[in-house]
Amino acid sequence: MRDPEVQHARQKAERIFMATIKDVARTAHVAISTVSHVINGTKYVSEDVRQRVVSAIEELHYSTNYAARSMKSKRSMQLGFVALDMCGLFFPYVLKEAAKIASFRGYSVTISDSNCDFETEKKNITDLIMRQIDGIVFSSIVKKESMKEYANYLHDQIQKSGKDIRLVSLERDFSPYGIDSICVDTYHGACQAMQHLIDAGCRSIAHISAPVGTGDDRYNAYLDTLKKYRLPMNNRLILSGDLSHNSGYEKTLELLSHQLPFDGIFVANDQMAIGVMQALLEHHFRIPEDVKVLGFDDVFVCQMLNPPLSSVHVEKRRLGRSAMELLIDAIEQEPGDGNVRNVHCETLSCCLVPRKSTDSDYNSSLDRT
Repeated sequence: MRDPEVQHARQKAERIFMATIKDVARTAHVAISTVSHVINGTKYVSEDVRQRVVSAIEELHYSTNYAARSMKSKRSMQLGFVALDMCGLFFPYVLKEAAKIASFRGYSVTISDSNCDFETEKKNITDLIMRQIDGIVFSSIVKKESMKEYANYLHDQIQKSGKDIRLVSLERDFSPYGIDSICVDTYHGACQAMQHLIDAGCRSIAHISAPVGTGDDRYNAYLDTLKKYRLPMNNRLILSGDLSHNSGYEKTLELLSHQLPFDGIFVANDQMAIGVMQALLEHHFRIPEDVKVLGFDDVFVCQMLNPPLSSVHVEKRRLGRSAMELLIDAIEQEPGDGNVRNVHCETLSCCLVPRKSTDSDYNSSLDRT
C-alpha cells in the first residue's frame, strides 16, 4: 500500500502537469471565458474574481499555449522596454512591475538601457522596431524642442517595418505627437518640495536639475515658486546634472566653489541628492541645520541615509504597471468594429515625504513603507 502522502503528491503533480483552462475555471469557480478574459485582459473582471483566477493559475502551474496564440494573432508576443538607467535607484521598481504584467499577459520583455544618452536610446528603439516586436515602452532623454521631430522619426521607422508596433512613453508626454504616454505630475510635486523648504525657513535655495533641454517641470516649479515668494533667483545656484550619484556630488562641489550662501537645495532626483549629501557632509555642513536637502522619487534608500532624505514620492510600481497595461491593451485592441483609437495620456500624482534632511523633528516611525 502506498504512502497516502506520496500518492497525494503524485496526484497533485499529475493535475499540475495536465492542467487545462477548464481546470483553472473549475478551481476558481468561474466560467472558462472568465479565465480567458483575465489572461488576455480582453474584458473587465472584478478584482475578487481576478484574484481567484490568478490563485488557481499559480496553484495548478497552468501555462497557456503562447505559440498557438502567436500564430493565431500574428503577434510575436515580444515587447521592449528602453530605460534611462536600469541599474539606478528608480527604474528597478518600474521594470519589475512592468515585466510582471507582461508575463501575466503572456509576453516576454527585452530590456535595454540608454544610460541617459539620446543616441543610444534612439538606436535601441530603432533596433527593437526592426525586430518587429509588438510594442515598446520607452523613457526618453530627448530635448523638448526635438520631441515632435523624434516622434515623427519613430512613426516613420514603424511604417518602414511593415508592422503596427505600439509605443508608450514613460514620464514624458508624447501624446500631442500620437504616442500614448504615462506621466508623473512632477510640477506639482516640485511645488510641494519648494513650499516645504520655504516653510522650513529656507530663503536662498539652490537647485540641481535634470539634463538641460528636457523641459523638466521640476525646474519650472523651482523658478515659479521663487517668483511667487519673491525670493532671489541666482543662476549660479542652478546647476544641471545627469541624474547620477556622481553628478550630484560633482555639482555640489561646483556649487560650493562659487562661495555663495544657500540654506536649502532642491535636487531633481534622489540619486543625485545622495551625492549632494555626501559632498556637503565631507565639507562639514550639517544637514538640516546648515543646509536642508530635498530629493525626488522617494526610493527605498531615502529612509536609510543619515540623515534620512526628504523626497517627493512617485508611485514607481504603478508607473510600470500602467505603462505596460496601456501598451498591451493597445496591441490587443481588435481592428475594425468601428473602433477609433484615441491617443491616451495618464498623469500620476505624487506627494511630499518629509524626513530629517529638512526637518530636525522627523519621526522615523511615521515614515512610509
